[in-house]
Amino acid sequence: MAIFAAGITTCPLCKHVIERGNDTVNFPPLFLNQHHDVFAITDAVVHRACLKERPYARLALTKLAAYERRRGRPKVCAICGEVISDPDEYFGTGPLADDPAEPISRLDWFEAHLSCLATWEGTSGLIRDLLEASRNEDWEGDALPLLAARLDELGASKNG
Repeated sequence: MAIFAAGITTCPLCKHVIERGNDTVNFPPLFLNQHHDVFAITDAVVHRACLKERPYARLALTKLAAYERRRGRPKVCAICGEVISDPDEYFGTGPLADDPAEPISRLDWFEAHLSCLATWEGTSGLIRDLLEASRNEDWEGDALPLLAARLDELGASKNG
């Protein structure tokens, strides 16, 4: 979540200082695509009134609600179906798409054991899909190539 200090932190939307008692919304790093306007509020605290003025307000609040529902729940490997209890064994994409209509949305919240990814025949396809999406004219930023590189570091691209 964003670091917030009342009387110091500025709203990225209106550029005014957020004062104690202001109605705010705190966003974690939910929006990874720098191509979209909604990226301005990723990992930020914003005035609720400023957010409501934006065309992406509904999308942002829907995505935040989905994030909140996932917090604290067990992470389950998409490959073996078991709970990922060791954080050192965890790989996750988090939310990738800003819009559920985007093709990359099918990889939103993908979670797996690193050991499963190293032997899974679908890993090379996952790397390919991440890199292909990163080359799309509607994507900007390094989140997808970094996820693909992490998978490639595992040597997983040799499988499948």
